[in-house]
Amino acid sequence: MTGTKSPEEYDTLQAMIIKNESQLLPHRVDPFTVLTEVTRKDNVIILNYQVTGLPPELFREEKSVNKMQGILTGKYCQDSAIMRLWQLAFPSGLQHNYFSDGTRVMQINIKPSDYGAQICQCVFCIFGYFYRIGSSRGVCPVNKMNFTVAGLSGNIFRG
Repeated sequence: MTGTKSPEEYDTLQAMIIKNESQLLPHRVDPFTVLTEVTRKDNVIILNYQVTGLPPELFREEKSVNKMQGILTGKYCQDSAIMRLWQLAFPSGLQHNYFSDGTRVMQINIKPSDYGAQICQCVFCIFGYFYRIGSSRGVCPVNKMNFTVAGLSGNIFRG
């Protein structure tokens, strides 16, 4: 499955991913959140969570929604084998749905075009971290976002 994918190739790969992820459910994400279902629709992977112990109005606050959007986008944009596979298999992105008492209280949609917005360019990444790991790409230990230094190799800074 290289190059342009046929609908059948996407369908097969997506079905395998959904089956694999569903075998791990339910999965406790944190003290308040349990991943309960993984599905798909229109080349989007959909993750449904049940939230308990948090007030539903928390999910309506713009600050909370923006923070969750940033965290989830950062995770989706990680340069890991699983995330690369998800990005390949679900070219329209992913959707996180949070439910409380049977009602959806928050929905976060992440598209492939969001990837570029999450490239970390902090000074720590540009001048520090990649020096130690010998790479011009990686995940920022400070911001937990991908970093890249275009046109540079970490090896040029090694002594």
